[in-house]
Amino acid sequence: MPKNEKKNKDLMSTQVLLAASGLAEFYKYFDQAGHSMFDAMAKISDLKVEQILLEVEARCGVTFNSAVRIKLWKALRYQWFRGPGKSMKFVERTDVPQLHLPPLEWQEQDSKFRFADLESDRQRQIVRKIKQLAPGETGQSLQTFQFEVYTRTLDLIYEYRDLERCVQEWERRNPRSMIQEDMREEVMRMRLKSCIDAANASIAVRKARAQKLKSYASTLLLIQLIMFSMCVAMLLTAFASLNNTPPQILFTFFLSSKQFLSSMVFFTASVVANVVSERARGDPLIRELRKTVLSCERLIERISDFRIATEELRLAKNEAGKKGVPVGLNLNVSTEGKGSRGDGQDDGDDPSQVRQRAGGKRRKKERPKDEALQLWAPDAGKLDSQEIQMMQKQLAQSFKRLEGPPEDFQRPGGDRMRTFHRKLGGVSEDDLCVQITSKQQKKRQAYVEQLKEQALAKLPKNPPPPALALQTSQQDGAITQKGVV
Repeated sequence: MPKNEKKNKDLMSTQVLLAASGLAEFYKYFDQAGHSMFDAMAKISDLKVEQILLEVEARCGVTFNSAVRIKLWKALRYQWFRGPGKSMKFVERTDVPQLHLPPLEWQEQDSKFRFADLESDRQRQIVRKIKQLAPGETGQSLQTFQFEVYTRTLDLIYEYRDLERCVQEWERRNPRSMIQEDMREEVMRMRLKSCIDAANASIAVRKARAQKLKSYASTLLLIQLIMFSMCVAMLLTAFASLNNTPPQILFTFFLSSKQFLSSMVFFTASVVANVVSERARGDPLIRELRKTVLSCERLIERISDFRIATEELRLAKNEAGKKGVPVGLNLNVSTEGKGSRGDGQDDGDDPSQVRQRAGGKRRKKERPKDEALQLWAPDAGKLDSQEIQMMQKQLAQSFKRLEGPPEDFQRPGGDRMRTFHRKLGGVSEDDLCVQITSKQQKKRQAYVEQLKEQALAKLPKNPPPPALALQTSQQDGAITQKGVV
């Protein structure tokens, strides 16, 4: 058998597969969705099983109960393990390989792996920076360095990340398992608002601390100015006290004076005050907390937008109240959208019951009407069948192309270029756009035209073409013969 040839799949009936798990009554939905046969030898993944179940629910218009869905999922997912040749032998304890743990000071050498391939916990523990090599160095132009992170951010940041993952999972869920104004959304909104309040409170505290540090910095600046002014004052005092000293010993006495020593002490104090004031830095967590507040507000808007977009697909509150089921669980509703059987017993506790879509029971929301428009045009929006047919006919005719103009068609006003077709070189733009008024310009134009004519007169004239010369000689000969006759 050639390698390019694909092997035939070993297909089995889905009815046999479901009957083995006691789910034969649900075969009709799989048959209607086009999954009557199943590949028994294929090892399908969890995502594939979910895709099959979602496709069956979408095509048949049903929603399986949670208990039934779990049984169907296991029946499809575990078929490969129960198939032929998949029986596993008993494994002795001694046959299990030992688990070797790394030493205490061991560090993971995962710098060569992609950041997206690392585990989420490992991604929080490292940071990567890209550095460009200096000119003259050999190797790759860009190198990636990985550093371990041993610091921990605020608990509020991790709480926000947890809420972000919750919102993402909530948006991926089936909206038909939700009710209008679901309380789970309100819980997430409350948690996000509490995060916003906590972040704003922390920002206020840190701002007050930063303002306090700013006042300290201004005090240090004032101390620095005072110390420097005292230093200058001491130097001037020392120089003034030694004004009558001979110049040979003036410098020695100046350096050994108490005023010079005091000036050096004041200068050192000003330098220390300057160094301390320059070490003041802004709090970096204020910016991080502000970003967290903005992100939380965006998440609240995402929850509201998702609620509005899926409002028509959600269950009504009265429908959830009749069932007596907690908010957010899949409800068991009989066919035709009825909530109870004919004998008065509720079928919500029957795990084999499938909920059908009740298309005719749901009412559409009435749009607000414009009273002023109704007074001016009471029949606005009401179209008869004749008006609709006329509009469709007009739309169809609007796509037709117009016939082309006849060959002798001429626009009104004549053709401007036709009046200049006999001129050499086409239309003279100067005659059309420029109007010469002064006499000096007219004389200059006449002189230019005269120079052109003189230049053309000096050019040698080319002899006529041979054919034209032959024709001219024949005509002259014919004329000569006629004169002789």
